[in-house]
Amino acid sequence: MTKHFWQALVFSLMPASALSDDIEIVAPHITGLIEEGGQGYYQQLLSMAAEPEHLSADSEALKYQEQFLPYKRALMTFKKGGGDCIYSFTKVLTEEFGSEQIIFSYPFGAFAYYVFTRADQPPLASVSALSNQQVGGTLGHDAYYRRFLPDDVKLELVNDDAASVRKLQLGRVDYIIGALPDLNPYLDELSYDPTSPLVKSYDRLTCRNTVKAAQFLNTLSRRLISLKNNGVYRDIGGPLYIEFEQDFVSY
Repeated sequence: MTKHFWQALVFSLMPASALSDDIEIVAPHITGLIEEGGQGYYQQLLSMAAEPEHLSADSEALKYQEQFLPYKRALMTFKKGGGDCIYSFTKVLTEEFGSEQIIFSYPFGAFAYYVFTRADQPPLASVSALSNQQVGGTLGHDAYYRRFLPDDVKLELVNDDAASVRKLQLGRVDYIIGALPDLNPYLDELSYDPTSPLVKSYDRLTCRNTVKAAQFLNTLSRRLISLKNNGVYRDIGGPLYIEFEQDFVSY
């Protein structure tokens, strides 16, 4: 097994006492995936992986607490030292803090960002056509895709995906940028080119490189792999599930 499989594996020799305290997880709102009531797709996967009865080979429950926050505030909270871990943001945080400071789990799922317009309009022909355009989006998500846009794009960011889609439907912008599967509930209202993603990546649990977090991730990753192999990802995710290869290499 290579280091690309999941970076927490190397910590398997760490003492069980590292799990004695609850892991504090910052939970950014991601439509359908992470929700305030704890019933998001990724939250359900984590809950199942945390309970040993779901995986007979493991006997110890994983203890954690979640702090649910708006997307951008969640990222800022983690950057300023809040929480042991955060859902998603693996690439963003690794680039900012370095691979020695950030560790991460096996993926909860895959995602991709696209440029969307209204359903009665043709998809964007080329991202260069966004030059000097006002483009909608959700606060914080631009950390993933801003570098791929023309420099003179004017981003108009709102608090959540629903507000972003509403802005498009009201004609306040001609395009929005959002992620799938996040925007799956709105696809009937949108037009996009599925062959031209701006960014493709994975959502994981991303943590500071500490003994406690490393031990947590090692057990979590092993259990998540079992859940995916057994079809639980697909069963729970339904339309939110996007297939990805088990032997992933990238972020």
